Amino acid sequence: MARKPAVFGGLAVLSLLAVAAAVIARPWEAGLLALILFAIWVVAAAIWLDRRDARREAVRLANQDHRPAPSLPEEAEAFLAALDGQLGLPGDLRAEVRAELSAHFEDSIAAIEAEGNDRDLAAREAVARMGRPDELARELRRAHQTNRRLLAGTAGGVFQAGIGVVWGYFLGLFLILIGAIVLAVLLNTVLKPPVDFLAGHVQLEIDQSALAIGSVFGALVGLLAAFIAARRAVQECSRASRRTVRQVGPLWAIAGFLAIGYLVMFRVTAQQSWIAVALELLIPVAFAAGALVKTEARFPIATGRAFAAVVLVVVLTLPLVLLAGLTVSGSGGQSWSTDNVKEDLVFDRIAPAWPTQGPPLVNSQGTAMGVPIIDDVWEVQDGPQLARFGDLRIELWRAERFAGTPDWVDDFVPASGYATPFATVPAVIDSNRMAVRFDLSHVRSTAWVILLTGVAPGGQRYRLGYSGPITTAFSGTVWDWLTASQ
Repeated sequence: MARKPAVFGGLAVLSLLAVAAAVIARPWEAGLLALILFAIWVVAAAIWLDRRDARREAVRLANQDHRPAPSLPEEAEAFLAALDGQLGLPGDLRAEVRAELSAHFEDSIAAIEAEGNDRDLAAREAVARMGRPDELARELRRAHQTNRRLLAGTAGGVFQAGIGVVWGYFLGLFLILIGAIVLAVLLNTVLKPPVDFLAGHVQLEIDQSALAIGSVFGALVGLLAAFIAARRAVQECSRASRRTVRQVGPLWAIAGFLAIGYLVMFRVTAQQSWIAVALELLIPVAFAAGALVKTEARFPIATGRAFAAVVLVVVLTLPLVLLAGLTVSGSGGQSWSTDNVKEDLVFDRIAPAWPTQGPPLVNSQGTAMGVPIIDDVWEVQDGPQLARFGDLRIELWRAERFAGTPDWVDDFVPASGYATPFATVPAVIDSNRMAVRFDLSHVRSTAWVILLTGVAPGGQRYRLGYSGPITTAFSGTVWDWLTASQ
């Protein structure tokens, strides 16, 4: 028993160290570490509490099964033991069958003894009259495990799975809320001094829109809901069909894994990122685990103490997941001055800027942000000058932060490694305006800049306008993400 507190204490220390590491370094890869620790905590707590409840249930059944009863001869006990091992019925039904047969044996032995036989001979005769244990077990299974009960158990399992999804959904939201509250308290009390210090000294370059934090939290909730749904489905199916969880559990695991896997992979549309995709792919695995891992025991958080223990686990670990999605929100009193000369050199790689002396030829009227559809509108400011250019094009380029730019400065330039734009649309002037739409629903890149270019009379292509930076979010299924272009 002393080893269990030591193991959980070690996990607590690792969690606290991970919190410190996430606060100090804040790499977005810390999310992977956070999720691993979260999974370790939950699995460890579930196994421990599951075993504890299983032991309690075993003690309860042992006390129930071994209540004062007439002792039987060894022959009868051996017969009952052999029968119990071949019945294939749930534990409560096996206990009922054993109690009934024990009473039958006692009555049969007493009746044979009344005929003038000794107890040993009466016991052997009573056992012989019962026949072979395997044949009797087969008859009892056939009587209890009918197809009608199997259908009823399947229907009841589907219903209980739905109840489990709803219960797991709200439980997951509750646990996330607890984690968020604890994180907020920590960041404003104990962790506030180091966070304020690091905010002024740590520069973090991260594409926040690429994390799909909402989908990450949704997948975490889905993991818990799938696990609970599977347990409830298997337990109800076992009870109603009078089959053991070992018999129905694998069938539910396979069916649920295939059905939920298909929905997650091809049907459920959401904002995606690599971490969200990884968690979503674990949802059918969580269902299969719920259907197979000690499903006969009560769910660990069914009791008050167990529920409090799991809440404590989440309180200690879920802030790590939240920290992984946070960035330094302010500049910490620092200022940033862009090196315009070097930045212009990056843009000149595409086309040099037109050396206009007056007002700009065009002005961008703004673009949609945070959605996969970009609607870009340009207003012509100097029509006669713009008319000198030919082959006007609106070009969409993948973007990245200008080298050395902190995350609190939105300064993006065309991404290195790409010699051509992601998409090009001819610029058509209509009522002194130019409008274009780009559909980026199935594109993993999330940062963009838009350029208006045209060919001058001398044959040189110039940059005539700039729109950005623009951030989008990938929207689609897991399959869309896996097969999407960069």
